[in-house]
Amino acid sequence: MAFQQVEDVVSAPVMERTSCCLCGSDKATPLYPKMLDLDSYGQLPEPYNAMTFQHVKCDSCQTVYMQERVPQARIAVFYSGEYHCFKPFSERGWLIRTASHFFAKRKAAAIRKLMPAESKLLLDYGCGSGTWLRELAELHTGWTLMGTDVVEQAVSMAKATGVDAHLAGEDELASVLAGRKVGVFHLFHVIEHIPDLVYALKKLHAALAPGGHVIGQTPNIDSWDARLFGRYWTQWHVPRHLVLYTPETLRRHAEAAGFEVVSIKGSPLSVANWAGSLLKYLAISRGQECHPTAGRAYALLMLAMAPIVLLQMLISTPGNIDFVLRRKSA
Repeated sequence: MAFQQVEDVVSAPVMERTSCCLCGSDKATPLYPKMLDLDSYGQLPEPYNAMTFQHVKCDSCQTVYMQERVPQARIAVFYSGEYHCFKPFSERGWLIRTASHFFAKRKAAAIRKLMPAESKLLLDYGCGSGTWLRELAELHTGWTLMGTDVVEQAVSMAKATGVDAHLAGEDELASVLAGRKVGVFHLFHVIEHIPDLVYALKKLHAALAPGGHVIGQTPNIDSWDARLFGRYWTQWHVPRHLVLYTPETLRRHAEAAGFEVVSIKGSPLSVANWAGSLLKYLAISRGQECHPTAGRAYALLMLAMAPIVLLQMLISTPGNIDFVLRRKSA
């Protein structure tokens, strides 16, 4: 569901309680004490500034989710202002710029193998301000590039840079596509923001061309960094990250939506979790504002953490997981 600016919504409740989106159970175990949103840039309006949040683990299927959450009709306030994920790669320093070019080439090579003959449309679902679409456009792949996002501010930013972006969630997707089929959906750190992944994936499945794929990346709650940093782990990202996955729970969600799981594996971009979590811990312990991705130290720490992530990838699964899902034949 695409949502408008929160100022336009006056009737929705401020908080809602939900059950597990996979199995429907409401029996769950809290994973840590309730916490404030520490990732906002600028003062949030009341009552949002003083709200606390908590992830729980479903006692039945082990899905980690936010049982009490901000409704989608109001969540836009937490993506407003200088939300760090909307910041272009070009403004994040030379190291991030260089890394983004490198990973865009790797991403394009992977997509090229997955793009079906029936459609050359790549849709970045949850495109934000269009960062990855701009990177892919520079590679001149020959694909048709399109983006959708549920945040009005992000779509406006993407359009301003020439990206074919649309305000749309899963319920508006068919209208935006107007009968076209998608070859590959790209979801980079998106599914953790979606309240009901099975429902959303079913919509994406219906929009895929025969032989089409969904690719993406999401945090891995069952990782060394998640356990080591605990409540300081950067990927809790309350209240925006509604559901967090392990490789196994992600597989269950994908299969419940009718997809064949091609692969779920660790990503070298997990260095971002180590760097961000360490900076978050240091900031909070010193009583400072927590904006770990904003400074130069973030990029340098990512380089420093590379050996740890390489070891993780050899003997475990690191803090970010890449996934590839294939559309099942009718």
